[in-house]
Amino acid sequence: RMGTRLLIKPNTSYELSVESHEVAMRLDMFLVSRFPDLSRNFFQRLIETNFVQINKRQVTKQGVKVKLGDQVSITVPAEKKRNSQMLTDSIAVEVIYEHEHFMIINKPAGLNVHPPRPEHEEPSLVDWLLNHYASIAEVGYNDRPGIVHRLDKDTSGIMIVARTAYAHAYLERQFRLRTIKKTYLAITQGHPNQSGTINLMIGRHPAERCKMIYVRPEKVEIRHDATTGYLQVAGIGRVRHALSHYRVLEYFERTALIEVHPVTGRTHQIRVHCAGIGHPLMGDFLYGAKTPHIARQALHAASLAFVFDGKEYEFSADLPADFLKLLNQLRTRS
Repeated sequence: RMGTRLLIKPNTSYELSVESHEVAMRLDMFLVSRFPDLSRNFFQRLIETNFVQINKRQVTKQGVKVKLGDQVSITVPAEKKRNSQMLTDSIAVEVIYEHEHFMIINKPAGLNVHPPRPEHEEPSLVDWLLNHYASIAEVGYNDRPGIVHRLDKDTSGIMIVARTAYAHAYLERQFRLRTIKKTYLAITQGHPNQSGTINLMIGRHPAERCKMIYVRPEKVEIRHDATTGYLQVAGIGRVRHALSHYRVLEYFERTALIEVHPVTGRTHQIRVHCAGIGHPLMGDFLYGAKTPHIARQALHAASLAFVFDGKEYEFSADLPADFLKLLNQLRTRS
C-alpha cells in the first residue's frame, strides 16, 4: 500500500541547503522540488507574506534564483481558524456515497472547493467537510484537506473526497496517471462538429491572472525550460498540454448540448477548450458572454469512474435545477 504524504505542518520551521543540481532554480520552484506534495501557490503565499528567508535575509520575490550553498529558511504560521458559524444549512452538498476511505459528493454551483485565500470569508466545500467530517482535517494539505481534484466555483457536479491519508495518496496518483474517467455535460454557443478532439495548450493569461489562455502549438515557438522542467511561450510563460474529447448529444436552434471527456485536468480546461474552437459555454462571462437564461457557465460534472483497491466504481450526479431549466427552454424553442 502507498504511504502517507510528506506534509508541512503549521507552527513549524525548516532549514534547507541548496545543492548543486538546484542552482539557479526559482525560489518557489526550489521549495516545490523539496516538498513535491505541496502546491506552488502554497509556497508563493509564504514568500509573499514574509515567511521565507535566504541566508537569514527576508525574501518576498518568488522568482529570485537560489545559489549553491544558500540556506533557505521556511516558517509556517499557525493556521487561521475559519469561523464555522459562517456555515449555514443553505450549503446544499449532497453526499452520494460514503466509503471507509473516500466519499462521493455533488457540489452545487456557486460554492468554492476551498478558500482561494486565507482571508477569504465566503464558506467553501472544505468548510462544509470540516463541519460534517472533522477527521478530514488530518487528510492531505493544510489549506484543502481531503481534496484531490477541483471544480470551478460555478461548475456543479460530482467530486471524490479522500477520507484517509492512504486514499489521498492513492487517488492523487490516479488523477496524475489519468486513469480516472470524468464525464461532463455542457451547453455551447453555436453548433460544434458532431464529435471531436480538442488539443490546445493552456497557460495563464499574462494580464488577467484569474483567466487562462489557449495556445495553438503550431502557431507559437514553445521552448523547454531545463531549470523548471516547464514548457514556456514568449509573452505568456508556462503552458501545459491539454486534451479533451467531446460529442454532441443534442442540437438546439443556436446552441448544443455536449458530453465532454477531459483527458488532462487543467484549470478551466473545458471552458477554454470550447472557447478555443469558437463555441464558448452558455453563461460563461469569462470566455464568452453572459446570458439571461443561466447565471453561470452551463457546465456540470456528470460522472466519475475509477478503480480503488482493485474494485471498479462509477457514480453520477443529477443535473441541477438551473441546468435542467435551461435545457427545457432550449428544447421548447427548437
